[in-house]
Amino acid sequence: MKDGRNHEMDVVERVHVAPLGYEYERIVLPTLNQKADRAVLIDYRDDEERPPYHDQVREDLREAGVTVESCEADIFSLYDSIGTVARLIRQNAEHQVYVNLASGSKVMAIGGMIACMAEGATPYYVRAEEYKFDGQEPLSKGIKETFALPAYPVEQPTTEHIRILRALRDDGSLSKSELIDLGQRESLPFIEKSETESRRGKYRTLEARVTNPLQEKGYITLESVGRRTLVEITDSGRSHLQAFEYMVEVSSETG
Repeated sequence: MKDGRNHEMDVVERVHVAPLGYEYERIVLPTLNQKADRAVLIDYRDDEERPPYHDQVREDLREAGVTVESCEADIFSLYDSIGTVARLIRQNAEHQVYVNLASGSKVMAIGGMIACMAEGATPYYVRAEEYKFDGQEPLSKGIKETFALPAYPVEQPTTEHIRILRALRDDGSLSKSELIDLGQRESLPFIEKSETESRRGKYRTLEARVTNPLQEKGYITLESVGRRTLVEITDSGRSHLQAFEYMVEVSSETG
């Protein structure tokens, strides 16, 4: 059950997303100063003991009437950072989403910025009054200013490509024929929008819309085995999928 104040479903909320790193005031103060309705706090996804002031962050926000939610991510993985933040933005697409780039790792900051550019949220940075390098935590005290950063739009991959990459990750190497069958089962655009009903025409469409673009980007490899062409996902394709799999996950949840 969520805690904090309740809101009507049709009310646009201010949602702040912030990783829980080694900061305290750089999370709490801007969230309260900007009158957030909800805060989504991102915890480390590991067994490391979390600093006690993480609980104080939650307590202070709740006492101020902010609804507090949590999720986990590997904040030192660029692709997991992108995917986690972008997923949260898309899940809250009807609200105003702000992403704190100052409270987590540098990797998470980069991932958060890319996620904002992909999904259209507002990234912001919090400049501290005092930075401490004495080995004590949190790493800063007070905030001098909070300012939004420009987030230029970036081109997203197609959900069709993400579905193909996910199938290759989950099922292993697939032939082009099996990818066509997959496209028919899942009504993927390269089948649904094809102007031909012939099997040969579907092969050409698969190559033009799916396998050639993914191969050019280094996300898949093609190998001829007899009369078959096997398609296999690469490590780069796996990383790309990790960053953007939320596109099909969230669409499935809301569908």
